[in-house]
Amino acid sequence: MIFMTAIVEEEGGFHIFNTAFLNQTGLPPFDTSNGYNLTGVKYQDYQGSSDNRTIDAHPGDKITFYIKGLNATGTDQSLHQSNSHGFDLSAPSGATSSAYDVASGGVVPGTIPFGKWYSVTVTFNIAGVFVYRCSVPCSPLHGNMNGNIVVR
Repeated sequence: MIFMTAIVEEEGGFHIFNTAFLNQTGLPPFDTSNGYNLTGVKYQDYQGSSDNRTIDAHPGDKITFYIKGLNATGTDQSLHQSNSHGFDLSAPSGATSSAYDVASGGVVPGTIPFGKWYSVTVTFNIAGVFVYRCSVPCSPLHGNMNGNIVVR
């Protein structure tokens, strides 16, 4: 599982803050108001890429994203262009539509209202660089809210 926050880019954009390794067969309880419940789940701080926006994976990996949409606190609030963020995923250039699968009940692209949680489970079927991004224009630097999932 990958836990992320999505905040207005002027305040940091997408930020991966830890990765959980499940010691159970199912996902932890989750709701859009309170997020996830990690009771009984072993997890550790994310130790992947140094840019804190790149996720390393392998073909066949199933990743559940838990993302909380946050409003910026220290910038000019008049710069905000919406009251939400989005999450979208692009397959590597030239890949077919089967490059990844979204689990039943998941939605990509998805909308993440400020203060709410969003979750989606994706299985990566092929090697390549997948790009995730905010799909809701949220601020002047919205175009910088992105990262990579490197599947090798």
